[in-house]
Amino acid sequence: TMSDTAEFAGFPLLEPLGPCPGGTAFLSTQPADGQPAVLRRLDPEAVGDPAAFAERVANAKGVEHPHLARLLGSGVTDGVPWVVAEQSAG
Repeated sequence: TMSDTAEFAGFPLLEPLGPCPGGTAFLSTQPADGQPAVLRRLDPEAVGDPAAFAERVANAKGVEHPHLARLLGSGVTDGVPWVVAEQSAG
C-alpha cells in the first residue's frame, strides 16, 4: 500500500478524497499559483507499462470539455505514477 505523507511530488496533500480508479485521490494545490487541484496517486500495477501510461497522459492533456477537469501534469515519483488535474467546481 502507499503511505500518506504531507507532500507528494511537490504537491501538498491537504485532504484525502478517497479511493479512485487505480489509486487514491487527494485535495491539493498547484505549487506555482496555489490554485485548487486533485492529485491522484496510482497503483503501479494498475497503470501497467510506464511508456503506455505516458502516452495515455499525453493524449488526455489535449482533451478539453466543460464536464471534464483539465489534466495539469503527471509523473512517476519513487516508483509511484501520479496525475494532477484541476479541481472540478461540482
